[in-house]
Amino acid sequence: LSRIEFDRIELNPQPTLIAQTVRDVTDLLQPVAEERGLAFEAVFDLGLPAAALMDASRVKQVLHNLIGNALKFTAQGHVGLAVGMSDGLLHFRVSDSGEGIPPDAIERIFDAFEQGPSHAAPARSGAGLGLTISRRLARAMGGDVTCRSVPGKGTTFEFTIAFRPTPKTPPPRQSLSEELAAAGETAGPSVIRSGRVLVVEDNEVNALVVRGMLEQMGVNAELAADGQKALAVMNQTTYDLVLMDCQMPVLDGWEATRLWRAREARLRQNQRVPIVALTASAAAGERERCLKAGMDDYLSKPFTREALSELVDRYLA
Repeated sequence: LSRIEFDRIELNPQPTLIAQTVRDVTDLLQPVAEERGLAFEAVFDLGLPAAALMDASRVKQVLHNLIGNALKFTAQGHVGLAVGMSDGLLHFRVSDSGEGIPPDAIERIFDAFEQGPSHAAPARSGAGLGLTISRRLARAMGGDVTCRSVPGKGTTFEFTIAFRPTPKTPPPRQSLSEELAAAGETAGPSVIRSGRVLVVEDNEVNALVVRGMLEQMGVNAELAADGQKALAVMNQTTYDLVLMDCQMPVLDGWEATRLWRAREARLRQNQRVPIVALTASAAAGERERCLKAGMDDYLSKPFTREALSELVDRYLA
């Protein structure tokens, strides 16, 4: 990843319900907190406006990264999210009871281009790229991402964006359960699907979330932590769909895909395995880069259950 990829960030602000946007993320990550035995809750200030003009997908992307990191790096205790507004800014404060970060290491954790892991904060090494993207997105939205930490007591990341009022409050969207109930169904897989999906993702929290979403759809999902491990299991097992993260250690998703496509060509395999890119990159032209590597499609993180369901239907139906 080059620094120039961060220079162009595209935003699509729309009238958005603030609490609903937050709950879309917290509902997605709640099962991860439960699996790790952590208390997890979100609180909203009483004076918080109902809606704002903002890019909901980008806000979710930053929240997913910050909360996901907090869950990943907290061994016991709690993770919390507080949402409020002051001085023309919307504030999202993600706090945890983890081991904390030494003061001299705080700025380094935002540096995606630091060579090697952080000696002063080994528990947070590997989080830099996501934090760098999050900070760039926040600044593009008129805010920032900052960090306060007390070693041995915990860490708080504060994500802010400029508050832009919307003249018309958008109608509340039904939850997935409500939509299914209205259709006379119960929550769960609405379509009986079959197939085997490989999820290639180095972030444990992200991997568990995606696997959980797929299992709710009735799909058998397996995990691989990097491109090298993915190629190893793909050599042994036939998958109907591969969801490939792009930014990974050892072997990234682009190179893993190129190697697999070369193998298919060398063996003259008639059946091409669909590979879909999963990426949190904010760079323009990211889709084209993925397609050039041999990937078939592209899904920007974080994504909704509905978006993943549509993708799965497209390739497994």
